[in-house]
Amino acid sequence: MDNWRKSLKRAFSDTIGPAPVGLDDVLAASRQITKFNRLSKHLQGLDAMAAAKKGVGPAELSAIHGLRVSEIAPKRLNELCETLLDDKG
Repeated sequence: MDNWRKSLKRAFSDTIGPAPVGLDDVLAASRQITKFNRLSKHLQGLDAMAAAKKGVGPAELSAIHGLRVSEIAPKRLNELCETLLDDKG
């Protein structure tokens, strides 16, 4: 196994415990984090009322502003990105 793969596996084991982590898992997590970051930048500075008009609930807005990605389900994150970010670009 390559050194970078060993280091990556060790880093994940230190943070999530001893679990088999594949490269696909890492790539999926990276994609979710990228989506979350884009969404966070898009919603930055919005108050609860403005976010609600865009379809973002108060708990979701709080999680996004607090950078708590684990509080938003991946399916909902995808929905928010599709509706909010695709309209922007």
